[in-house]
Amino acid sequence: HQCWRPAGRLMAMAMMMAVTMSGTSAIASPHVIEIDPSNFERLLSEGQWLVEFYAPWCGYCKQFEPAYEEVASSLKTQGYRVGRIDGSMHKSLAARFAIQGFPTIFYIHGQKIRKYSGERSWEALVKFAGSGYQEEPEAFSSLINPLSPWGKVLGMVVSSIVYLHDKYEYLREEFSLSHTVLLALLAVASMVIGSFIGLVIASLMPGKKKAPQHQD
Repeated sequence: HQCWRPAGRLMAMAMMMAVTMSGTSAIASPHVIEIDPSNFERLLSEGQWLVEFYAPWCGYCKQFEPAYEEVASSLKTQGYRVGRIDGSMHKSLAARFAIQGFPTIFYIHGQKIRKYSGERSWEALVKFAGSGYQEEPEAFSSLINPLSPWGKVLGMVVSSIVYLHDKYEYLREEFSLSHTVLLALLAVASMVIGSFIGLVIASLMPGKKKAPQHQD
């Protein structure tokens, strides 16, 4: 079972409000590492990971939380690292991993990414992290792998889209700017961001090899 991502911003806000009122927000864990865009690249670049995408308002995530904590405690002694990402807050990371529902769990080691599809139990997850992941196909092709150079560019594009969308909503609500003015401002911002991303993509493209020169 999974909680599907809310279709709209108002629905997500309503779900978050319900969680706050019921007092069922996520609890900090001594064994599970919180991952966000500020530490994602640094943390995931080293070691073997089990990573869960969750949402604070997701009932299935709350039910799974004690078992995931036990998994983290067990795997820590085996040299694994266990983390989680709030996919409802960090939309750019959720988009890079094509998250459709919560919780979603991945085994990650370098650019090797396998999606977990079994039951959410301590025994099954520990087995999956140890060797069971080898039975699962690669979750992403090399072109769209979230941890490949192209995947990082995709993350930049998605982050830019999310950023511009949030700024549009903020400017409209706080300053009551007209739709035309907002579109003009966002168009300029899009060109600047697009130019920067274009430079990054160009730097990733293989350069042309110069033909050898023959001397008489």
